[in-house]
Amino acid sequence: MTQQIVIGFGIILASVLIHALFISIAVTASRGVAAYKGFGFVKEVIVVVLAVLWMMLAHGSSVFMWTEVLQRTGAIAGFEDALYFTMVCYTTLGLGGLETTLQWRLLPGMIAANGFIMFGFTSAFAFDMVSRLRDGRT
Repeated sequence: MTQQIVIGFGIILASVLIHALFISIAVTASRGVAAYKGFGFVKEVIVVVLAVLWMMLAHGSSVFMWTEVLQRTGAIAGFEDALYFTMVCYTTLGLGGLETTLQWRLLPGMIAANGFIMFGFTSAFAFDMVSRLRDGRT
Protein backbone atom coordinates (compact mmCIF):
# COMPACT_ATOMS: atom_id res chain seq x y z
CA MET A 1 0.00 0.00 0.00
CA THR A 2 2.79 2.45 0.86
CA GLN A 3 4.38 1.89 -2.53
CA GLN A 4 1.13 2.78 -4.30
CA ILE A 5 0.76 5.98 -2.28
CA VAL A 6 4.36 7.07 -2.85
CA ILE A 7 4.19 6.39 -6.59
CA GLY A 8 0.74 7.96 -6.89
CA PHE A 9 1.66 11.15 -5.07
CA GLY A 10 4.90 11.35 -7.03
CA ILE A 11 2.99 11.29 -10.31
CA ILE A 12 0.44 13.80 -9.00
CA LEU A 13 3.30 16.12 -7.96
CA ALA A 14 4.93 15.75 -11.37
CA SER A 15 1.58 16.44 -13.03
CA VAL A 16 1.04 19.62 -11.01
CA LEU A 17 4.56 20.82 -11.83
CA ILE A 18 4.05 20.13 -15.53
CA HIS A 19 0.75 22.01 -15.55
CA ALA A 20 2.29 24.94 -13.66
CA LEU A 21 5.11 25.06 -16.23
CA PHE A 22 2.69 24.90 -19.16
CA ILE A 23 0.53 27.65 -17.65
CA SER A 24 3.57 29.86 -16.99
CA ILE A 25 4.69 29.46 -20.61
CA ALA A 26 1.16 30.19 -21.88
CA VAL A 27 0.87 33.33 -19.75
CA THR A 28 4.25 34.60 -20.94
CA ALA A 29 3.35 33.90 -24.57
CA SER A 30 -0.07 35.55 -24.24
CA ARG A 31 1.56 38.72 -22.87
CA GLY A 32 3.76 38.85 -25.94
CA VAL A 33 0.76 38.42 -28.21
CA ALA A 34 -1.24 41.02 -26.27
CA ALA A 35 1.49 43.60 -26.88
CA TYR A 36 0.87 43.20 -30.60
CA LYS A 37 -1.78 45.67 -31.71
CA GLY A 38 -4.26 44.68 -34.34
CA PHE A 39 -6.65 41.90 -35.31
CA GLY A 40 -8.71 42.29 -32.09
CA PHE A 41 -11.27 39.50 -32.04
CA VAL A 42 -9.31 37.22 -34.36
CA LYS A 43 -6.23 37.57 -32.14
CA GLU A 44 -8.29 36.68 -29.07
CA VAL A 45 -9.73 33.59 -30.72
CA ILE A 46 -6.30 32.44 -31.85
CA VAL A 47 -4.83 32.98 -28.37
CA VAL A 48 -7.64 31.01 -26.70
CA VAL A 49 -7.47 28.13 -29.20
CA LEU A 50 -3.69 27.87 -28.90
CA ALA A 51 -3.87 28.05 -25.10
CA VAL A 52 -6.45 25.25 -24.96
CA LEU A 53 -4.42 23.05 -27.31
CA TRP A 54 -1.30 23.82 -25.28
CA MET A 55 -3.02 22.79 -22.06
CA MET A 56 -4.25 19.59 -23.69
CA LEU A 57 -0.57 18.74 -24.20
CA ALA A 58 -0.12 19.16 -20.44
CA HIS A 59 -3.02 16.77 -19.83
CA GLY A 60 -1.55 14.36 -22.36
CA SER A 61 1.74 14.43 -20.44
CA SER A 62 -0.08 13.49 -17.24
CA VAL A 63 -1.99 10.71 -18.97
CA PHE A 64 1.18 9.25 -20.47
CA MET A 65 2.98 9.37 -17.12
CA TRP A 66 0.15 7.38 -15.52
CA THR A 67 0.07 5.00 -18.49
CA GLU A 68 3.77 4.34 -18.05
CA VAL A 69 3.32 3.69 -14.32
CA LEU A 70 0.49 1.24 -14.96
CA GLN A 71 2.60 -0.64 -17.47
CA ARG A 72 5.84 -0.69 -15.48
CA THR A 73 4.12 -1.87 -12.31
CA GLY A 74 2.19 -4.54 -14.19
CA ALA A 75 -1.09 -3.06 -12.96
CA ILE A 76 -2.44 -3.13 -16.53
CA ALA A 77 -0.80 -5.14 -19.30
CA GLY A 78 -0.32 -3.61 -22.73
CA PHE A 79 0.09 0.01 -23.78
CA GLU A 80 -3.32 0.44 -25.40
CA ASP A 81 -5.19 -1.02 -22.42
CA ALA A 82 -3.12 1.04 -19.98
CA LEU A 83 -3.73 4.22 -22.02
CA TYR A 84 -7.46 3.51 -22.28
CA PHE A 85 -7.71 2.77 -18.57
CA THR A 86 -5.77 5.92 -17.67
CA MET A 87 -7.93 8.13 -19.90
CA VAL A 88 -11.13 6.68 -18.45
CA CYS A 89 -9.88 7.27 -14.91
CA TYR A 90 -8.22 10.66 -15.57
CA THR A 91 -11.38 12.10 -17.09
CA THR A 92 -13.39 10.51 -14.25
CA LEU A 93 -15.56 8.86 -16.90
CA GLY A 94 -15.41 5.52 -15.08
CA LEU A 95 -16.57 3.22 -17.87
CA GLY A 96 -15.01 0.17 -16.32
CA GLY A 97 -14.21 -2.86 -18.39
CA LEU A 98 -10.62 -3.00 -17.16
CA GLU A 99 -9.29 -3.32 -13.65
CA THR A 100 -5.85 -3.04 -12.14
CA THR A 101 -4.30 -5.94 -10.35
CA LEU A 102 -5.30 -6.16 -6.71
CA GLN A 103 -1.84 -5.01 -5.64
CA TRP A 104 -2.30 -1.65 -7.42
CA ARG A 105 -5.99 -0.98 -6.74
CA LEU A 106 -5.41 2.47 -5.15
CA LEU A 107 -3.96 3.93 -8.34
CA PRO A 108 -7.25 4.39 -10.26
CA GLY A 109 -8.61 6.67 -7.54
CA MET A 110 -5.39 8.66 -7.55
CA ILE A 111 -5.53 8.96 -11.35
CA ALA A 112 -9.11 10.24 -11.11
CA ALA A 113 -8.22 12.74 -8.36
CA ASN A 114 -5.27 13.95 -10.43
CA GLY A 115 -7.41 14.45 -13.53
CA PHE A 116 -10.16 16.18 -11.58
CA ILE A 117 -7.69 18.62 -10.02
CA MET A 118 -5.83 19.27 -13.28
CA PHE A 119 -9.01 19.91 -15.27
CA GLY A 120 -10.06 22.38 -12.58
CA PHE A 121 -6.63 24.02 -12.77
CA THR A 122 -6.93 24.27 -16.58
CA SER A 123 -10.49 25.63 -16.37
CA ALA A 124 -9.43 28.33 -13.91
CA PHE A 125 -6.53 29.27 -16.20
CA ALA A 126 -8.78 29.42 -19.28
CA PHE A 127 -11.37 31.52 -17.46
CA ASP A 128 -8.69 33.93 -16.24
CA MET A 129 -7.11 34.16 -19.68
CA VAL A 130 -10.41 34.95 -21.39
CA SER A 131 -11.23 37.52 -18.69
CA ARG A 132 -7.87 39.18 -19.18
CA LEU A 133 -8.29 39.19 -22.97
CA ARG A 134 -11.73 40.77 -22.64
CA ASP A 135 -10.40 43.41 -20.24
CA GLY A 136 -7.34 44.04 -22.41
CA ARG A 137 -4.90 43.25 -19.59
CA THR A 138 -3.24 40.03 -20.70
